[in-house]
Amino acid sequence: MIPRAVAATALIVAAASGLVLSGPSGPAEATAAPIAGAFSVRLALHIGGELRGYHYWARNAEGWIAHAQANPGRRPASRELRDGKGTFILVNDIVRARSTFDGVERGLDPFGTPDSGCTLTADGRAMSGRRIGETRIEGLRAIVFQKTNGTQERWTDWATPDLGCVVLRSVTEYRNKPDEPWRVVSHQAPEGLEVGAHPAWLFTLTPDYREMSPKAVLIELLQDASGVRIDAVENSYQTNAARRRDPAYAGSTSPAPGAMN
Repeated sequence: MIPRAVAATALIVAAASGLVLSGPSGPAEATAAPIAGAFSVRLALHIGGELRGYHYWARNAEGWIAHAQANPGRRPASRELRDGKGTFILVNDIVRARSTFDGVERGLDPFGTPDSGCTLTADGRAMSGRRIGETRIEGLRAIVFQKTNGTQERWTDWATPDLGCVVLRSVTEYRNKPDEPWRVVSHQAPEGLEVGAHPAWLFTLTPDYREMSPKAVLIELLQDASGVRIDAVENSYQTNAARRRDPAYAGSTSPAPGAMN
């Protein structure tokens, strides 16, 4: 099982690059004909009433799921790709590199398992918060989960089973005293949701993307590659089963498993 820090490292690499890339800023580029099982959505994150960034989620016809995030006005510099069967790939588009892991659990936040009604993650843990009801968002069934931290903080998430339990909407609220009304601190909501389509750029992974360790990617970006979290991810990468099938993985240019374009 891969440490949760792996996903965080992909976002560290993205933030470290700090480059503006050409290309689309949202889930455009969708194919004309509906694709069974495919979807794409851009989620806008607002904190204190200001737009702070976007999360991108998509699924293609082969069942691969892509996730990326970016600041406003910037295209994601890195992506996470997973096939739902244990393969997990961190992609960095600045240095054109990928880090492949095998035998990884499918469930990483904000995903639960659709067959459990989004109440369980892939390794059998309960989803964060308790189920308080159902509603519909953009015409899709959404299961509402809520959790609190004492009497001062409250989080509410709307998970959609038809989209692999991705959380389409999320609200964080705060109050100083129990008798005060809740005040919204941050919220995340969908923009440009498409069902039956996906953007090609999120899944593109051509053979010239080198297989590299997460630490090697950071070093090539001329960024600090030290720290306990990065070391843990690096150790997981070096000892992962995928290394046994990589021909000289540090310079490998073999294509990733699955149809990635």
